Amino acid sequence: MKFKIFNPKEDMQGNRKENIFIVMDENGYIGNGYVYPKLTTITPDHPINIFMDLSLSDEHLYHEIGFELFHLLRKRALDLFKGSGLNKGLIYYGTEKVDEKYHFFRDQGFKEELPTYLMSGPTNIGASPIDYAVTTDEVYNDQMVELHNKYLLKPIDHEVIHALSHKDDYCCFQVYDDKLIASMIVYKDHNVGWIDHIVVDKAYKHKGIGRYLMHQASEYFKKRLITQMSLEVWSENTYAVDFYQRLGFENKSVTEHYIGILLDK
Repeated sequence: MKFKIFNPKEDMQGNRKENIFIVMDENGYIGNGYVYPKLTTITPDHPINIFMDLSLSDEHLYHEIGFELFHLLRKRALDLFKGSGLNKGLIYYGTEKVDEKYHFFRDQGFKEELPTYLMSGPTNIGASPIDYAVTTDEVYNDQMVELHNKYLLKPIDHEVIHALSHKDDYCCFQVYDDKLIASMIVYKDHNVGWIDHIVVDKAYKHKGIGRYLMHQASEYFKKRLITQMSLEVWSENTYAVDFYQRLGFENKSVTEHYIGILLDK
């Protein structure tokens, strides 16, 4: 079978065209692959995190096409790491369920297991006063999207926020110091209080803002007779995992299976 793999002429999904690969054969489109680099302070052991994925049918996955596409994606990821000037990094892939593609990545050397945890805790978090303005009015806020995407790995947009805003007992807490410095979305699902998209600006860490927001969530849910709160956190965000554990949260299950290769210059 004759096939070719090439970069598109235009950017897709806000990614650089050099990071995207299209696969074609004589009959047309077969699939694609991409790498998505993100610099973040939430993973100090590997500040550059390069997500890698490919979309091919199972019949093409363990075929010459799949191996060639994987080789090109990995080469591009390594070039991005080398060009970053950083000493440590991570190439990784993630999925909600273990499937054929998950096993394919493992077979190609993605051995490091980096799961996302579902953590749960009671609604009894003590207060932590802060000296900043707090509002629950701004639902669709450009600053919120910008703050989230500056630090956390999964990008959001107004469509994501709009979808969350239709959840039961939705509320968005935001903290300001002239500009937005922290935000948190909460809602109810099956009588469990969910905490979503919580982020604090790096310059305002260790000032009690995270605990303040968690206390607000606790009080918000207690008024609705909800006794349990849940959230998801990436295991590599060790500061956040430790923070939630100190508040009484425990790991309940794995919701996403991430595997990867740690990089070291």
